[in-house]
Amino acid sequence: MVAGVKMDPTWAVALAFETPLQTPMQGCFVQDSPLDWLARNRSKPERDDTLDTWILHATSQWSRQNLDASRE
Repeated sequence: MVAGVKMDPTWAVALAFETPLQTPMQGCFVQDSPLDWLARNRSKPERDDTLDTWILHATSQWSRQNLDASRE
């Protein structure tokens, strides 16, 4: 804890595609899912756009439940 602030775990995954995904979406929040939000990295200023990269974040609840899960 930092000065009384409790941190929650968040699993994240980075994906990269040589061929860009055909979607106008640059990011979104997800409801009723273990996935919380996702973002297209190349839409952010000064990001390399060689690959179409996406960052996906799980919810804190799902991350907490799976924090010590086996990699299998």
